[in-house]
Amino acid sequence: MDQGQNTAHDATGDTPDAVQEAKQAVRRRLRAARRAVTQDERARRDAAIIDHLLTLLTDGGDGYGGPGAVAAFVGLPGEPGGPGLPEALRQAGFEVWLPVVPGPSQPLTWLPYRGSGSLRPGAFGIPEPTEIPETPGPRSPISCVELSGKVTTLVVPALAVDRDGTRLGQGGGYYDRTAAVLSGRDEPGRLVALVDHDEFGVDVPRTRLDVRVRDVVTEAGVFPTSPGRRSTR
Repeated sequence: MDQGQNTAHDATGDTPDAVQEAKQAVRRRLRAARRAVTQDERARRDAAIIDHLLTLLTDGGDGYGGPGAVAAFVGLPGEPGGPGLPEALRQAGFEVWLPVVPGPSQPLTWLPYRGSGSLRPGAFGIPEPTEIPETPGPRSPISCVELSGKVTTLVVPALAVDRDGTRLGQGGGYYDRTAAVLSGRDEPGRLVALVDHDEFGVDVPRTRLDVRVRDVVTEAGVFPTSPGRRSTR
């Protein structure tokens, strides 16, 4: 899986500490905006995001090519995509892999999703798949390298995405480390981020280590990113 070479960097020459402080300020603003979204509006946006994502994965071409295996996540309350994302992908015919946090400062590991009843609270309260001995398939989490041979698309959460594809996460660095493991491998693949529409096109403070995603899905549709194109608002 190749997430696309990331050429984003701190163009202002700010120190790493200054960049992190700027990111935290953006995170505070975006988290407050998410908390202000009503439950009905959140449900409407999540349904639209899932519809657009399924269209991209099923009919989008350019490396997607219809139901197969996809890596995704379980959205927390208020997070675009929502907790129903894995089941929606499964019902559409996809084999779904979900992340398991192995510990601090490590790339994610992965287990197959076998229905909502197979999930349990994991690190940070995020639902993770359990190891079910009586079911076929892997019973222990696989590494990112092993995952890259199974899926062509990794659907990731984000707080915001710049127009050049630079992703702003929650700050744990798990997806940055995961993408670093996946980068440079020969298998085709894409990173797709899910955000609310007003979170796409945000000027994201960046470092050379930040992940760049290929496509962004919002409630308004699917939007390819363009390397070198920065947001201005």
